[in-house]
Order: sequence, then structure tokens, then C-alpha cells
Amino acid sequence: MLYSLSQRRFYGLCSWPAPQPVIVGDDTVEGLEERMREAETFLVLRVSPAARRRPGRTRRLRSSGRAA
Repeated sequence: MLYSLSQRRFYGLCSWPAPQPVIVGDDTVEGLEERMREAETFLVLRVSPAARRRPGRTRRLRSSGRAA
């Protein structure tokens, strides 16, 4: 969380993986908290399950065609 003295606003930066940088701002800490929740909810609903998988954690197929 950051506070801008010149603009008198609080800013929050995204710390989780996102397709693009996420920065939210509000005049109050309470408002910033709400904006951060909204941004997190939006990203969770928007990002597909395949994009949320961690790199290097792929599932190999068995010869029967089922996932191992």
C-alpha cells in the first residue's frame, strides 16, 4: 500500500500473478480495501483455470489417454 501526499490518495498494487499490472486507488483506507477486493474478484473470475496453473506443473497422459 502506498500513500501519495500530493494527491492525498491511498494506492494498492497487485502482488498476485495478473495478465497486466493492477493498481487501485481511493481517498480512504476503507475504500481502497473495497477496491482491492473488487479487483481480486474480477481477476479470479476473468482468468481461466489453465492460466492459473503454475508453470512446470503439467499433467502427463498415460498410454490409455487418461491423465496421470
